[in-house]
Amino acid sequence: MFNILCPVDFSPCSLNALYFASFLHSRLERSSLHLITVQTDESSSGRFSDQILEMVEDEKYLDALNSFNELASSQIGLKLHPKFSVIHSNDKVSDVLKNIAEKEGTDLIVMGTEGANQWKKKLLGSTTQNVLEKVKCHVLGVPAKAEFHGIKKMALGIDYMYFNEEAFDLAYLFRGIIGQNLHVFDVNIANNPLMQERLEEIKLRYAKLQNVVFSLIDSIEVVQGITKFTQNNAVDLLILISKKYTFLQKLFERSYTEELVLHTNVPVLILKLDN
Repeated sequence: MFNILCPVDFSPCSLNALYFASFLHSRLERSSLHLITVQTDESSSGRFSDQILEMVEDEKYLDALNSFNELASSQIGLKLHPKFSVIHSNDKVSDVLKNIAEKEGTDLIVMGTEGANQWKKKLLGSTTQNVLEKVKCHVLGVPAKAEFHGIKKMALGIDYMYFNEEAFDLAYLFRGIIGQNLHVFDVNIANNPLMQERLEEIKLRYAKLQNVVFSLIDSIEVVQGITKFTQNNAVDLLILISKKYTFLQKLFERSYTEELVLHTNVPVLILKLDN
């Protein structure tokens, strides 16, 4: 069973994340979807519609969750029946999600990268950043401006010099289940000639695989290279690896994350490996 957890604050951004969570749930044969809202003393709800806002103000959270689910089901064209939960807590939302994920054996958390009234928060910042740092499962961050139209082209950003076969195998598995094509790339910011040699070795190793392309992106810095790549290749889902010594290490600097959220509308799946 592949367990998906999707926290909702009733903002347009969290509805967008629910679209992607519902799509993944519908495509994975043995999966579960748990839709929750965490209410704390500092909670603030987004305003998707007056009707849902009224439910939240009246503390009819289960009704609001059901309405959100109906909207998502309509978007993907399938009637889904996730588990609903309302959590009242004085703890940080990230701590609540961490505890639920550990208790339920969550495999993937899907959440918006901008919550209510946080329009200019950084990518994977605030609650999402804290969740990513604390949980052991994979995390899918969905920007507010990401447009859901299914997932056809997936891209995996990976370090060619220290090629992670486990991450590649997982991305290729996802391609077969939820996508159609996988484009694997690395950003060559140092103009390292050894990168091209390494690329050719990797391409030869996986030459028999279908619907997978490998490339090397020349760029003076990481975010610029990622942004250019996703724009030029119509990427529906960007996959990165959460390891200190890999591709994502440079991305976790605050300056990189801030620039990325301002320039990409692509959902980012962070693979948590070897925890």
